[in-house]
Amino acid sequence: MKNNTVIVGGGIAGLMSAYILSKTTEDNIIVIEQENEVGGLLKKFDYGKYGVFDHGMHNILQTTIKELDDMIFNLLPTEEWQILDDNKRDLVGLYVNNNIQINSPYIDIRNFENYDDYLSDFFDNYSASDINIDDYNSANEFLKDKYGEKIVDNILKDIVEKFYKCSISELDPLSTLVTPLGRVILLNEEVMKEFNKVDTLRKDLAYSEQRNLDLSLSSGRKAYYPKNYGIHRVIDSLVEKLKDRGVEFLLESQITSIEYDNRVNSINVNSSKKVDNINQFIWTGNLFRLSNFLDIKVNSEFDIPAKTTVTNIVIDKKLNKVDDVYYMYCYDNKMSTFRVTPYYNYCEGSKRAGGYPVSVEMLVYDEIDDINKITEQAILEISEMGLIDDDINILFKKTEVLKRGFPRPTIKNMKSISSAREKINELRLENLITTGILAEKNLFFQTDVLIDLYNKLKGIK
Repeated sequence: MKNNTVIVGGGIAGLMSAYILSKTTEDNIIVIEQENEVGGLLKKFDYGKYGVFDHGMHNILQTTIKELDDMIFNLLPTEEWQILDDNKRDLVGLYVNNNIQINSPYIDIRNFENYDDYLSDFFDNYSASDINIDDYNSANEFLKDKYGEKIVDNILKDIVEKFYKCSISELDPLSTLVTPLGRVILLNEEVMKEFNKVDTLRKDLAYSEQRNLDLSLSSGRKAYYPKNYGIHRVIDSLVEKLKDRGVEFLLESQITSIEYDNRVNSINVNSSKKVDNINQFIWTGNLFRLSNFLDIKVNSEFDIPAKTTVTNIVIDKKLNKVDDVYYMYCYDNKMSTFRVTPYYNYCEGSKRAGGYPVSVEMLVYDEIDDINKITEQAILEISEMGLIDDDINILFKKTEVLKRGFPRPTIKNMKSISSAREKINELRLENLITTGILAEKNLFFQTDVLIDLYNKLKGIK
């Protein structure tokens, strides 16, 4: 009887785990997914004549691990990829200080009143020593050591608190990574050409025009997106290849118990199906659920995350003011909008039904009793930002509530997750691998998750 490799979670981490292992292992590979389809956040909404929409903005960023990048790139024929590179790899805008900023993904402090005070406060507090995010307990401490009190108290504080609805002192430093707060703009291009030669300054100060940045100072990574629109095309191809390799999918399925000693021996699924002879057990989901199955007690008090809503619209003209940016974060603390994505700016094939597709992602902490109110609020907010006006007609509009909430990295939540992670690791289950978001400290972005799982799975037979 063959051994089984069991992978829990059918998002990109679970699917790529199955894909990597299917090249090396002779085990039966089983992917367990609680929803009725795999893909996680890389699934699609299908609106018939108005086409499909992604679940918000998603693309594929190179990991710089050649074997892994080749695996992903080969999921589609070369001619079906749109390659975003050089200074157009990731053009980002901001709505901040009642203005739309398209010169950089980082906040341009030069546009604020009292700029001279912010500039002098930064350099009065500047330290040439490296600042390591892991050395800080709160977002407040971390940001103030980077930028000084004035920039944090008068600008960044409101932005961070807008997203998480709690004090900046109650937030883990991870909260500063979810949107680009790792640098700020304080100086013009000519000055930054000199300052970029100083490594410690370059880590805190951003170049003032993202389209002109010296490519030798960039990561050099490319980003990929399907030419014909829809990140689901990558998932569809991946699933097809996995099925060709005999990978079994258990959809609408949940683990109900795990039997283990020094390793995971067997699991029960939906209370009726038992999977034993487990050679490898790969968990890509919520660490709290895993800790419960392993009889681990952790702090059950948790700051509830926001619901993420995505309002998908088709308009008859392009949005105003955002030119060529791929997406735009909203930093106005009076608005619920998190990000606006004009898909047509990075995918020509996105146009449909005589119009242009746009999504408005919002963070909602209250109960949603009328989805139509969310739709109208999303449209009102992009109107208040000046992105649409009376000359733009909305041909289609529909709001979805994502099943996965927006992360809420409060200190309390991060301590609970760290406790669960540490106690799981202390069991030293020899065939257990945890990967996915927060499987390691500060592991959050898709690219880093893929690198982490590749390194953990490399060499498994």
